[in-house]
Order: sequence, then C-alpha cells, then structure tokens
Amino acid sequence: MKSTIILALSALSGFALAGNDHSEHNCCFRNDGTGQKWATHQELTKKACGDFAQGTYDSGVCTENANIRRIDGAAFEAACKAHSGEVHIVDKDHVKGAYRGTC
Repeated sequence: MKSTIILALSALSGFALAGNDHSEHNCCFRNDGTGQKWATHQELTKKACGDFAQGTYDSGVCTENANIRRIDGAAFEAACKAHSGEVHIVDKDHVKGAYRGTC
C-alpha cells in the first residue's frame, strides 16, 4: 500500500515538472477574432527562433540549447509578433507565444 502511494506521488510530480518545462517555445495564431481555437504556426516559430542564438528550430518548436542562457517567454512572444507580417498575419493580437508545441 505504501509503495503504491509513493509510485502515485512520483508520477504526479513528473507531470508537474513537465508542466513547468519552458525549454521549447513556439508561436501560435488565431485566424480571426471569432474565438476560433489557437493553432501552432511552424513557419512563424522558425522565424522567431532565428532571433535567438541559444535556440534551435526542430519539429515545430524552438528548443533552448543546453548550457546556454534561457529564452525568455515574453521575448519569444515578442519575436512571434514581430515576424507575423512576414507570414501574412496582419493582426498581431492574433499571435502569441507558447511552450512545448502547444497553444
């Protein structure tokens, strides 16, 4: 019984740690203001990632390189918004930054 509780707590702490992992960044967009769901935008993510020497674009996310200073989430979101016109997104309010390939 005791070992079952310990295993359950270990699993839960693993989920909590994964939720705090901000080492992978991506850009998200929404097509219009009608409340449609947010979606990842790989091309925009790649352009934003190019602004950060400490990031490497791969498989739709910008991954922080090990042993190099972290990428600030607000700075990454600003890069997403700054490059939005290059991928034909006119309204920057429909662009945001997110983590781990999710929106």
